Amino acid sequence: MLYVGDYDDVNPQTYYYDGPGPTVDRRTQWAYMILPYIKNVDIFKCLTDFKPTPPSTSGGFTDLTVPNLSYIPNYAVMPSWNGGTVSTTAISVPADVIQLAEKQYVIGTKTLKAYAGTSGFYPDTPSEGGQYCKQTVDRVKAAIAKPSDSNFKLARVAFDRHSNVSNFIFCDGHAKSKRLEQTLGSNFMWGEYYYPYAATLVDEATCSALMPAY
Repeated sequence: MLYVGDYDDVNPQTYYYDGPGPTVDRRTQWAYMILPYIKNVDIFKCLTDFKPTPPSTSGGFTDLTVPNLSYIPNYAVMPSWNGGTVSTTAISVPADVIQLAEKQYVIGTKTLKAYAGTSGFYPDTPSEGGQYCKQTVDRVKAAIAKPSDSNFKLARVAFDRHSNVSNFIFCDGHAKSKRLEQTLGSNFMWGEYYYPYAATLVDEATCSALMPAY
């Protein structure tokens, strides 16, 4: 919240690319952006996360982040490098929209991208004027069981880290424990749409035909 206050009410991105010279060779992640306000890397690791996310070593980029990370941003409010930025004023009910969730680095035998965020929508990549579906409980559970996050990025969230619940930070700054089912359905907590874009949410019947099944 202090970061947002210093940057004209704009949320940090999940990550962006830059570099000290003409070559883009550095990936700066959200945790590194807000670290000056916290000054304690240990707070980014949950005590019950026994496989925290380390800095990425792939792609030839130097990752600016914290040594161990247990939390993952919601792309709808903290977009990736090509998704622009989101002002807090664009979020109509900040207390009902998840900003950060608990993260799992490994699903079964699959290691996930260290720098990536999560999304409650399908498709998971925003586009101007695009159509989006809300992810459903059955598809997220099937993705976790497969294991795969290829179509349903909510599989990256550690929904059962604390006895079938997980902790979430909402856009107004409060935190609360929720089950997977409590964040989806009629109480969908992953945003109204991708906030940097003018997008359309498609009705449930149409989404059933559009979304791939696991």
